[in-house]
Amino acid sequence: MGLVIVNGKRYTTPEGSSVSIIDNNVYCNGQLIIDTEKIVEKNIKIEVQGNVNELKTSSGNVNIIGNCGNVKSTSGDITIKGDINGNVATTSGDIRCSKISGNVDTVSGDIIKRNYALF
Repeated sequence: MGLVIVNGKRYTTPEGSSVSIIDNNVYCNGQLIIDTEKIVEKNIKIEVQGNVNELKTSSGNVNIIGNCGNVKSTSGDITIKGDINGNVATTSGDIRCSKISGNVDTVSGDIIKRNYALF
């Protein structure tokens, strides 16, 4: 099982899920898990504890503690503390990661390679 945390609220998800934020809603494998319109704090922070196949968001910082496939954000920093087995892209934001198997791209931001220890 994986864990998705949106602004401190925790949601259990199947390991290797696909997580998307579309029109202020958070979906896991196509099913709505939270409507972010109900969140008072408008700076959305997403943390995934576990492996994720795909994560897409239009805004908000993303922190993945595990391995991932594809990750895409229009606006926000992306930190991956595991292996990237796909592509990672953000239009505006930094990308912090360690092992990269795919492409990493940011239009306005830095790509920072670090070694992270997974526990």
